Amino acid sequence: MSVHGPLRAAICLMLLPLLPVDAQHRACCTRPLGIGRAATAPMTWPAAPQDARVAFAGSVGSELDVGKKISGLDRFLQMLSGTRTNVRAVERPHDIFVDRSHRLYVTDGSARTVVVFEPHQKESRVLGADGPGRLVKPLGLGGDERGNVYVADQGAKRVVAFDSTGAFVRAYGSESLLLNPVDVAVDRTTRLVYVVDSYLHQVLVFDAQGRLVRRIGHDQGDLARKRKLLAEFSAAGVRTADNSHIAGGVTDSTGVSMFGHSPKYMPEPRDLVENRSAKPGEFRYPA
Repeated sequence: MSVHGPLRAAICLMLLPLLPVDAQHRACCTRPLGIGRAATAPMTWPAAPQDARVAFAGSVGSELDVGKKISGLDRFLQMLSGTRTNVRAVERPHDIFVDRSHRLYVTDGSARTVVVFEPHQKESRVLGADGPGRLVKPLGLGGDERGNVYVADQGAKRVVAFDSTGAFVRAYGSESLLLNPVDVAVDRTTRLVYVVDSYLHQVLVFDAQGRLVRRIGHDQGDLARKRKLLAEFSAAGVRTADNSHIAGGVTDSTGVSMFGHSPKYMPEPRDLVENRSAKPGEFRYPA
């Protein structure tokens, strides 16, 4: 699931299948996850007279939404000094993951980190700001039964695992194995880590120690050539249909970094299409 939006992550926190509307409203108001700003009024889908199956429970955009308090004096002093409030907020959310302790992980493309909202502590922290787990362009998230969270780092061409305390655990993949990792999932029984690479049109499977087990999809076996071509493409830049220049193929005309594979914003080099396939068991832009 990908979530995009300016400054605020409007994240649906509960899906309530096949419940009467009044029961949904009570569930929304109690917000058993303990995360987020509550909805001010019941919002359900589909609309009456159909039986509602999904209810909006609340949203999270900053530490204020998990209960952090800023005193009036602090606000006044910050206003006088011209400093910003010490409230962490998400600016460009891309994906979310909630662990068993109800921590909410959100990839933030603007800060190049993962924001972890801690409803029990009523604050947040960040992952991947520095150290061996430093993130370049975090996208998809996954988790396992041990409380570890896995981050697909498109920029560093790897998946980074952190434990529940935020400590770096392990990296999966590298520039020698991946071109464009965009998402990750973990099999909680086998502990295999599945990494989606949308440029290779493959799913790469790693074991718990980080060793590549297999590739799912069509494999030309020429990753080194593709990596060289992609580097040349990124250095040269391209022009879109409306004649706006895209430096490196990953920014729009205003210099804003773009995600995804829109032909306008992130065209794929023609020489990288060989792995695409519509055959059974093969992929075309998996995400």
